[in-house]
Amino acid sequence: MDIDLLAIGPHPDDIELGMGGTLARHAAAGYRTAMIDLTRGEMGSNGTPEQRVAEGEAAARILGCQWRRNLALPDRGLDHRDPLQLRAVVEAIRSARPKLLAINWGVDRHPDHRAGSQLLEEAVFTAGLRRYETGQEPYRPARLLYYFINDEAEPSLLVDVTPFHAKKIESLFAHGSQFARVGGEVETRLNSAIGLPYRIEARDRLFGHKAGVELAEGFVIKQPLLVGDLLQL
Repeated sequence: MDIDLLAIGPHPDDIELGMGGTLARHAAAGYRTAMIDLTRGEMGSNGTPEQRVAEGEAAARILGCQWRRNLALPDRGLDHRDPLQLRAVVEAIRSARPKLLAINWGVDRHPDHRAGSQLLEEAVFTAGLRRYETGQEPYRPARLLYYFINDEAEPSLLVDVTPFHAKKIESLFAHGSQFARVGGEVETRLNSAIGLPYRIEARDRLFGHKAGVELAEGFVIKQPLLVGDLLQL
């Protein structure tokens, strides 16, 4: 289906935290954007799996994405050594055929984020293998980017999301079971008085300061960029 920018994350809401503004910016520019969640977040303290999937779909509409898919892999059970999990992600990548693929940075306080990033790295490599048979053509994105969820590193590049940050925050609060306490949800790090969306905004402001703009999202690229004209920078 040839998506321009595909983002994949471990849980519903992870992608929004890391790069919701970037998705909104590229969708507004006319690019085909999409999202895939590995799990339904069923081990979280609040929200049912069905509720979390529905919240994710609402958030994707806010960001202007073409579609969002949930692979329903086991929350707290992501494992790159599981051949069925690996195949599910490979099939999803080969189906979407993204020009750019963004996955979460693997250094993170949450063990599912670390495990999910490792599974995604394995799947990106495997998706390009001609002899890994899924009934689809092998495919490898032109560029692999890493976005941040909880923890961050020095970014390779920054995207100015100042005009789209309100969309990012709106998409986060579409996940009402996680970031709002309106139905008797237990208090967590996500929905406390100084909840995660506000901490994320502080990071976006720091990245923006580095770039000389108000708000920015950071990404890591492990492979060096090749340019023929330095003035393109």
